[in-house]
Amino acid sequence: MNPTNPFKKRKPHDVPVEDALSSVFDDPAVGEMMRRMTDAPKQSSKLDMTRLSADIERKMEELKNAYIDFATRYGLGGGQPKKWVNNTFEFRPDGVRVEGNLVLDYCEMNELPPQLVSVGGYMTIAGNNLSSLKGMPRTVGGYLDIGSNPLETLEGLPSKIGGQFFPQKIPAKKMPTGIDISNYIYINQDQTELIDSARAGGYTVKIHTPLN
Repeated sequence: MNPTNPFKKRKPHDVPVEDALSSVFDDPAVGEMMRRMTDAPKQSSKLDMTRLSADIERKMEELKNAYIDFATRYGLGGGQPKKWVNNTFEFRPDGVRVEGNLVLDYCEMNELPPQLVSVGGYMTIAGNNLSSLKGMPRTVGGYLDIGSNPLETLEGLPSKIGGQFFPQKIPAKKMPTGIDISNYIYINQDQTELIDSARAGGYTVKIHTPLN
């Protein structure tokens, strides 16, 4: 919703962060590690537990480094990407969480950071080059703004949005059903098909009429 980008400097990027990370927490090896961690009380070897813990810590460190690379490439953090990542994200074996707000608007990104599970506050990704919502968290505690992106589909939205939802100035015409939105959907007057779809899905819609 912020019309300006506080972080205008960015480095060019070629390889998506998620590809560079190679889906750290999706690979079978980590699943096996977690299974073994669950079964660990049945094992007598403390050394094995230590090795498992070290492996998981290494995977989480790789994920954190991928986030630092993401922040650096898109000019996030006001020139201090590592500090921004450390202050914003919590890295856990089951994914990445944000306790407060997540502001990723107007930074020209065409991908979302990997393995994001939840955002406790509001989240804005407006004014970017996103053509997909792949990588969205499962839940957002506050409002969600995805406006001014070339999104032709809204598949991949969080299952729960704790505030308003702003899909303005996007080409998508269909609103997915079954999304738990605690407040209204705010749509521009000329997005008639999206308005009709949202209403048909039982959502509360507010229409924005531009001032002449």
